[in-house]
Amino acid sequence: MGDVDLATAGYLEQTLVDATEAGASELVIDLTGCSFLDSRGLETLMAASDRLQRSDRTLALVLSDPSLMRIFEITHVEDRFEIYPSVSAVRGRR
Repeated sequence: MGDVDLATAGYLEQTLVDATEAGASELVIDLTGCSFLDSRGLETLMAASDRLQRSDRTLALVLSDPSLMRIFEITHVEDRFEIYPSVSAVRGRR
């Protein structure tokens, strides 16, 4: 919920590192409650995706806000993530 920016990205990063180190085979990050994502937040997501991909694991994003999706598009990183419009869509792909 809220912003993923310089003030909050460190908390997100630590949470993602902890989940990765715990052996999660896939992480799903629900950004439907996210109202703002800055470059530090995007960098945090990309680093997590890179860590997971190195060990053949995945990072999926739930993202329905067109303005947030636009951030991924204009930075040309949308292909680095599995992006879904809802949590049920993530569950439905299995």
